[in-house]
Amino acid sequence: MALRFLHLDKITVLGIYFASVLVPAWCWGNVGHRTVAYLAAKYLDEAELALMQTMTGFDDLSDAAVWADEVAHLPAYEYARSWHYINVQDDPPEHCGINVTRDHQAPSGDIIFAFVNHTAIVRSSASCIAEDREAMRYLLHWIGDIHQPLHAEGLARGGVDLPVVFAGMPTNLHFVWDVAMIDKYRGEGDEKEVSRTWANEIYAHDRDPYLIIHRECSEISSPMHCILAWAKQSNKAVCEFVLKENVANRDLSLDYYMENISFLESRIALAGRRLGAWMKALAVDAGVRSGVHYDAWPLDQTPKAGKRNMIDPPANNSTAFQKPLQIFQGPITSDPTHTSADLELPLGQATINLEFCKYEYAADGHPEEPEDRKLARWSRVC
Repeated sequence: MALRFLHLDKITVLGIYFASVLVPAWCWGNVGHRTVAYLAAKYLDEAELALMQTMTGFDDLSDAAVWADEVAHLPAYEYARSWHYINVQDDPPEHCGINVTRDHQAPSGDIIFAFVNHTAIVRSSASCIAEDREAMRYLLHWIGDIHQPLHAEGLARGGVDLPVVFAGMPTNLHFVWDVAMIDKYRGEGDEKEVSRTWANEIYAHDRDPYLIIHRECSEISSPMHCILAWAKQSNKAVCEFVLKENVANRDLSLDYYMENISFLESRIALAGRRLGAWMKALAVDAGVRSGVHYDAWPLDQTPKAGKRNMIDPPANNSTAFQKPLQIFQGPITSDPTHTSADLELPLGQATINLEFCKYEYAADGHPEEPEDRKLARWSRVC
């Protein structure tokens, strides 16, 4: 796809500057997250999409994907602010690498353990619908966040404290990757339309979407395996792309932008495919049988390892997280930076038995019926 260039006027540049100074940087920005969600939805069939709409509480999954950022500033969600990233204590560009034992953000938590916990909550019959909805919204957001390389880097707080220039105005490196480069690449306009168009373009370049989606990690019974692999890829990119050379106080809207915008787009594409695979796996796990595709492929719904209880740190006032969060301990690899001790970091543990809920879909009804009626044909069975 040919790159499009946008001349940023002074008002736009000032907006970028003040947004980067006044608003903490936690995410891709709305266009990035919405694009990931729109792309992911393209890999779902009608029944799976309807289930995800029911589970998130949003007809537009891109609204679910940006929800975590919209509530992050609220006092009731202050406990979750550190879940958007993991502050990897490495030394880019000389050395990049995640060590979960070293880098885990205790006691507040980080994106690795938030993703594992929220996957477990969605699959558990011990959680209520409100908890499921929050967990599912967070999952849409975490898969987007973990593909932004600076969400897997601790140097200068993931680039937030690294001053740079973009289009002649001061900002920080994190904001450049979250928002500024995307805005320059995709242009102005309604953020949903901009995001939907971008997702359509990326999807059109998938030579075989079915094969691509089934190559992505979707081991929902071992979420640590997937999220850690994705985080390591993002962290590696910090050395190879984001900070391969000194960027402090440089204007990154010129050569740096040209060198990195295609890579940034590839991260959006990967996040969309992987989110699509994760949602599809959760849908199959919940008992989805599409009204169109009755021969939905089977998925082993039995956890691959023992179920364990992960006691979340106290000091959060959210009713959705009053009880302990469940976590599944996946298979341990031989990777020296990922040991069994990595899964023993929470404050306490106890073996528990969980049942799993299923969402059953009644595939009858008129195809032209209102969307709320269609969604109502999903029922939760535990």
